[in-house]
Amino acid sequence: MFLKPDGTRYGLGEVFRQPKLAQTLRQVAAQGADYMYGGPWGERLIAAIQADGGKMTLEDLKAYEVIWSEAMVGDIGGGYSIATSPWPNSGGVALIEAQNLARAAGLDQGPHWTKSPEALKKALDITQMMNLVFLPPEALGALFPGLDFSPEARVTRAHAEKLWARIKDGSPLANWKRTTPMHSDDVVAVDAEGNIAAITHSINCVIWGKTTINVDGISIGDPGSFQQPLVARTTPGTRMEAPTETGVLFKDGQAVLGFASMGAGLHHRTFQGLLNVTAFGMTVEEAINTADFYLPSTDPTTGQATAAFPTGRFDHAVLDATGYAWREVPLEEARLGGEGKWVAISRDPKTGVLEAASHNRNNSDAVAF
Repeated sequence: MFLKPDGTRYGLGEVFRQPKLAQTLRQVAAQGADYMYGGPWGERLIAAIQADGGKMTLEDLKAYEVIWSEAMVGDIGGGYSIATSPWPNSGGVALIEAQNLARAAGLDQGPHWTKSPEALKKALDITQMMNLVFLPPEALGALFPGLDFSPEARVTRAHAEKLWARIKDGSPLANWKRTTPMHSDDVVAVDAEGNIAAITHSINCVIWGKTTINVDGISIGDPGSFQQPLVARTTPGTRMEAPTETGVLFKDGQAVLGFASMGAGLHHRTFQGLLNVTAFGMTVEEAINTADFYLPSTDPTTGQATAAFPTGRFDHAVLDATGYAWREVPLEEARLGGEGKWVAISRDPKTGVLEAASHNRNNSDAVAF
């Protein structure tokens, strides 16, 4: 679909056309959403899915309704609070939990993790807790007996204090390999009155995952190819948990920053970006440009994690002093090497001045108007 008829790539100055997609968009413009949710496009989608062994029906499409939910708001201290999507958006819970864990660990009080191995170890251990969203309740109970992992509990400061006490004593989810014996996009918009909207869109298709179905220019991804445990515990009539992290940051009750994230290391990037702003007083540009760590790589045999960093951004003495195994990821490998992308726009509530920043290595961009 993205190549010329002869199989070669498009080059600079050449025009890339998607006539089927253009026709689909014209039909949606003329007929509305019913063209897709039960209309001719929907019929072709169902035929393609069922031909591939899928179970979706036209009635499923027709019955679909968007869920409008009240935002989940978490107090992260210092006058800051975050509004994000509520459960089953597990990523919203994870991002608030991580910010509270950072405060419980004192990460906001000491030197920055780019300068201190002790702080870097804390940050790496905390972001490994993203794996909580992929574990069933019985596994969480076995790993952390006595802790309440309901979505309501996980966004509280009290939960963070208890969880950090377990983490610092050695969490099974922070199983680092020791050096010593032992697809997708984000949009954030702010208007002149300070209203903020943040959107994350992700789809897995042949470029990212294993399979895809394409109907008239619209690609239908197959995240289920690598999310089988989540699919298995999603009951009929409910939505699958979503680990994306998108929200609005408030300061003393006023919206000051909208953010969205993407990439394998989206949790790690969000964690660092928010702390850079709220704990270290950085602008969004400084928060983006400060050296960041990636999603670690995990040995499938031992389960041990190796920390990942962009080449040349961290002092090797700081990395060595953590006692954790680490590796550097060259820029050309970063996109599939565990990096995360973070897009943010801040607005000064007094002056209305906007500042936008986005991931500065690969496929993101940010513009403020």
